[in-house]
Amino acid sequence: MAGTGIGVSYATGFGTFGTAVPKPDGTAITPTGYRVTPAGTQTRLGNLPLNAALHPDGHHLLVTNDAEGTQSLQMIDTDTNKVVQTLPFASPESLYVGLAWSPDGNTAYASAMANSKIRVFSFADGKLAEQAPIKLPTKNPNGHNITLFPAGLDVTPDGKKLVVADQLGHTVTVTGQSETIAAGHRPVWVTLSKDRRTAYISNQGSENVNVTDVRHRQRGEPRSPYGRPHAVGRAAQERPRGQ
Repeated sequence: MAGTGIGVSYATGFGTFGTAVPKPDGTAITPTGYRVTPAGTQTRLGNLPLNAALHPDGHHLLVTNDAEGTQSLQMIDTDTNKVVQTLPFASPESLYVGLAWSPDGNTAYASAMANSKIRVFSFADGKLAEQAPIKLPTKNPNGHNITLFPAGLDVTPDGKKLVVADQLGHTVTVTGQSETIAAGHRPVWVTLSKDRRTAYISNQGSENVNVTDVRHRQRGEPRSPYGRPHAVGRAAQERPRGQ
């Protein structure tokens, strides 16, 4: 994690600078031999941090580390840039890119890709405590086993429902209503509009974005941005339909 700023990268030889690891001065050598000089304050995290969610109070940042083996959630105090809590999840337990806070900041949610559930955590005094999860379907209407592989997620304004991208189900699940909405191929991210009525769903496999009416379970026509969409930011929701 780094503060706002600009980093510089240039190729170098390993003979001078050593192995590909972060250095005490904040610089690092990448596995491909580039020396990088990030600006800002850096915080050492776990392996493969794929997403971070800022608490509504602005003083706590939740990070999900999703490498193979033991994965983890880490809480960072943004006033000190220190990791104040690490919650490990050893295989077969899992995490993934989905992270979100409830509007009141009392609850955090994290997707558990291989476990067909959303992890739920209470939050108090700067620390998380895991609660009963939100379980997703493991069988289709015909009784066959399925793995939805929950990925990105977002929370409705009342904090009562989640909209979850089911990466292997090619759908979006609205929890609390047992509803699924068709999406594109391998949906990976969900961002709700400010009024939380429209879901912007990035489909990693079909390289487009669905604009979906969550209230009426209607999938809109996909939009095709440049490149392969991995995440949809809040700015996207402000663009008029058809653009």
